[in-house]
Amino acid sequence: MMIAGEASGDMYGGLLAAALLCRGPVRLVGMGGRKMAEAGVELAYPLADHAIVGWSGVLRSLFLFRRVLMQARRMLEEQRPDALVLLDYPGFNVRLARFAHSRGIPVIYYISPQLWAWNPGRIHEIRRVVDLMLVILPFEPGFYRQAGMEVEFVGHPLLDVIPPGLLGAATPPTRHGEVRLGLLPGSRRGELRHMLPTLLAASRLIVERLPRCRVVAFRAPGLSDADFGRLGDLPVEVCEADYAARARIHYALTASGTATLENALLGVPMCVIYRAGPLNMAIAKALVRIPRIGLVNIVAERDICPEFIQRQAHAQAIADAALPVLSDPARWQEVRRDLDEVRHRLGRPGASHRAADAIVAHLGLPAPSPHLLGSTAP
Repeated sequence: MMIAGEASGDMYGGLLAAALLCRGPVRLVGMGGRKMAEAGVELAYPLADHAIVGWSGVLRSLFLFRRVLMQARRMLEEQRPDALVLLDYPGFNVRLARFAHSRGIPVIYYISPQLWAWNPGRIHEIRRVVDLMLVILPFEPGFYRQAGMEVEFVGHPLLDVIPPGLLGAATPPTRHGEVRLGLLPGSRRGELRHMLPTLLAASRLIVERLPRCRVVAFRAPGLSDADFGRLGDLPVEVCEADYAARARIHYALTASGTATLENALLGVPMCVIYRAGPLNMAIAKALVRIPRIGLVNIVAERDICPEFIQRQAHAQAIADAALPVLSDPARWQEVRRDLDEVRHRLGRPGASHRAADAIVAHLGLPAPSPHLLGSTAP
């Protein structure tokens, strides 16, 4: 049984499901989204289609959250799966892990909750209810081993998602050619509401200083052009957020999240921006325990891309950070070398297959025959 509650978890869950299915006869059930369904998971509920943003979103969706959690518990009791595989989404999944553990069902957590960022003390509860932790960030094994957990670093599944030919494919701007600025304001409507006006204002300042700059706003799956609303008098092209298009930009104004790692893998310099409503921001300040918010900087363990949070995320500061990199190919190359280091730290392609192998081994199942894996093995 597999559970994913967000678009990224659904994407990684689909890859993992495909890897598990090519290892022999297995039935996959659970909750997730379109990617997991397409890969062969029998979905009881499209949980990833109802992703919740922030603590205020949790409060508004509390009834739905409880109802779906009860449905997942019934599935565990009625179907008694050989294992429960959880993908991120800790608010829901840790509760389900607790229930599965009490029923003697092995619990495997893939794409671990970011306890190291917001609640290190909760690791003791995780240790009690999770049998195997499969992690995708290079510093996570030490965190979980220190708590006495069985953990394995499998690499980052984004390396399975981004085509190999696009890894590090971004090229520097030239001094007299067109400069392409990308806007990545987030994947949900709530993020757009908080982020897009600031990104547009910063873009306007950049274009005033660099008239040859072209602005491209990338629309995440599930969003439409209408979600971007009125873009004002600034010429902005809105297009789908595919990796080939993103590799053609020279700099990105990026909402904090997985997109920062995607940029790093493509080789696109960026600044990282986080804006939220007052309630979500107050709770985040109380919980977050690390000095950085951008995954690209967290993996690098230093500030290679500037971060702008809440009140500091104003148009002039963002433009002032972007312009020196956009205007100077040598400066661009310096940032690019730092991004290449991040890419190497994230491991090598094949994370989904290594995760599948770890699950098979943990459950004591026979290793798959080579002919079953075919050309899909890493």
